[in-house]
Amino acid sequence: MDVTVSDSKIKDRLLGAGTNSKELEGDRHHIQYSSYMDDRIRGDKILNTVLNDYPSRAYVITQGLHEFKLDAYRNALLRVPYKMTWNYNYVVSLNEALSILQDGSNGFMKQSPGTVTVMAKDPSHLLLGKKDVYKFNDMNRVHNINDSLTGFNEARIQLVIKNRQLTEVYKKCYESNSINGNKPSFYNLGNNFIVYGNQQDQGFLTLPISPNSKLNAVLKDTYRVELSVVKLEKC
Repeated sequence: MDVTVSDSKIKDRLLGAGTNSKELEGDRHHIQYSSYMDDRIRGDKILNTVLNDYPSRAYVITQGLHEFKLDAYRNALLRVPYKMTWNYNYVVSLNEALSILQDGSNGFMKQSPGTVTVMAKDPSHLLLGKKDVYKFNDMNRVHNINDSLTGFNEARIQLVIKNRQLTEVYKKCYESNSINGNKPSFYNLGNNFIVYGNQQDQGFLTLPISPNSKLNAVLKDTYRVELSVVKLEKC
């Protein structure tokens, strides 16, 4: 899809100027502002197409062979190793949207109010990767990115256990180590937003099973364990 968006490169864009010190050209200013907002709305739709796929398509999660162990208190422990990385195809889509929509520029001794930096490496290349910096005067777009990755949109790892009929019998959500701060983050929020596209997170998801637990009641019927990345609101 080829998209052309007319975005201003000037902070506090001048839509028009009066021709008389006391008269307002209301109709003309209304048309100018409406045209500007139409441009913004079209641009927001492009960005939201990418942001709406976060986090389900933003990350790749792989799981290793599970372990079934016992602790010192006669509880069983199901431990599932995982590895979580950015989906490079998602990063490419994000880069494309940001390159179309950036509307800022740095002048002499002057910075744009917000920047979005994306650092990533194509997994098929042997090079170190690249760093793309996008400058924004429209802070609504930078804040939109912040809001799309936090709150109820924040990423969670969902563990689902199914029976032989592939019916869900148990599920639980976990925070990634790179979300809860135990490891370097996948991103840095704020007016200068950074995507650390090369960051990886790995560890174990541990599920205790006590004699009287719900999971123990259906344990003999369990057949599959599956990991996925979902929004917090779906947990």
